[in-house]
Amino acid sequence: MIKPPTKAISVILFLFAIYILTACFALPVEEHFERIPTVAAPVVQPFRTITVGRGEVVGFEVVHTSYMPGNEEVLRFKRAGLPIQAIYVEVGDTVTAGQLIASLYDPYLSGQLAPLLREQEWIQLNLSQLQARHDLALSEASITNMPIDDTDFRRARTRFLFDLETIDARIEYLSRHEAERYVFASLDGVVTSVMRVDEGTVSTLAQRVAVIADQNFSAFRADSPILAAKELGEIVYVVVAHMPYRAMIVDPYEHGIIREGTSPYEVHMLVICEEQPQFTTPTLGFIAVVYDEASDVIRLPRHAFRFTNTRIFVYVLEDGQRATRDVEIGLIGNNYIEIVSGLEYGEVIIIG
Repeated sequence: MIKPPTKAISVILFLFAIYILTACFALPVEEHFERIPTVAAPVVQPFRTITVGRGEVVGFEVVHTSYMPGNEEVLRFKRAGLPIQAIYVEVGDTVTAGQLIASLYDPYLSGQLAPLLREQEWIQLNLSQLQARHDLALSEASITNMPIDDTDFRRARTRFLFDLETIDARIEYLSRHEAERYVFASLDGVVTSVMRVDEGTVSTLAQRVAVIADQNFSAFRADSPILAAKELGEIVYVVVAHMPYRAMIVDPYEHGIIREGTSPYEVHMLVICEEQPQFTTPTLGFIAVVYDEASDVIRLPRHAFRFTNTRIFVYVLEDGQRATRDVEIGLIGNNYIEIVSGLEYGEVIIIG
């Protein structure tokens, strides 16, 4: 017969069971490693370089120009305070002399003129019939040798002529004002400016309705001492909206395109094209006027040089290292500078 365990043995077994259970549910212990810091090595950036080259050096000045039509007419309304009925042209339109440009709205004037014209026509018809009846009476009197009494004819004729003269005067007055409602082109040309019309805009005598320019030739003017030093007849290129136009320097008095100016260096040029371009006012352009140039010289771009108060130098790449080199320069162009001494063709220059 097996004896039951004693109390001491039971306690030992209970503690052992707790130890086993604790071991099963305990979290694992991580091993500790010491982290070694990393050091980033600097990246060596290569030099930005260019090579000393040979070519031309050009010095030029950009001169701004403005279009000036050879002949232009400013059109204005002849009556003020009337609503603007319509503008019939736009900038760039080609027009002929006498073409309708704009009109005003005057319902009162139109209402007065129409019945007067009908009355004028009626009086002229009555006067014509009266004269025809009188001529017929004279013809019959010549055949019958009977005298006629033309008193009534003369009275009626006088009355009709008086009424017709009165109506003619009123029609002339109203017709003149009617004509002033309209603006017509005064010459053949191109519309270079048109007034802006909003709803309710009324006419004024000082406001410009439109500008028409005769563009049989196109002229530009500029203010530049360098350009003024050129001779009459020299050819330049006027650049307008990225398009170069061949132009010749001219005497403005000879071509009738002089404008009052305040500068002694004002220069006028005529654009030379087989088909004249339609410039509008104002049209702006520019001319690159060359004031000096050198060809087949040693050169570097302007940004390759370093300037101080006492020296001009560049950075030269020698044996992989940057070295400073003083240079003597010649012509300073807009994009390149001529090198007189200090550098040789093909040397490598550091620019950054």
